Amino acid sequence: MDLEQLQLEADKDLKINDTELVLEDEEGEGSADFTRIINALNEYIQSQSPSQTLLKQVTGDSSAAEQTVTISGYSERLALRINPISGSSADNARYQTEQVLINQIRLMQVAGSSNMNAFKFTLGARVNEEGVDTTGTGLSKGTGGGTAAV
Repeated sequence: MDLEQLQLEADKDLKINDTELVLEDEEGEGSADFTRIINALNEYIQSQSPSQTLLKQVTGDSSAAEQTVTISGYSERLALRINPISGSSADNARYQTEQVLINQIRLMQVAGSSNMNAFKFTLGARVNEEGVDTTGTGLSKGTGGGTAAV
């Protein structure tokens, strides 16, 4: 399932082998782009586990609980790859990471803001284009800024 690209900013400097990636909704207030991504993730979750509680974006409630969905056992796995935001195909070859399986998705509020949400992805094994495990866990080499494609 291709969920398009997340145009979100990572909240920290990314390092090789990182197994957690946090992406914040920079616009806040339930932005349309963030809502679209939640809807796409919920479609994926529903297709894999119809009884699973779906993700729900919450704004204006600083006491809202974090929502967690563990997807590591799903038959159709979800993978993430970091791509440069802009640039040439040479930039893609230089900065693009390998695909890495997502084991868990958390939707939470950004600390100190009741109107901004963030995804926290727990990452697992790296995979090739055919979905076969390769060497390594977490993010691979990719040193430029970018978007996350899931």
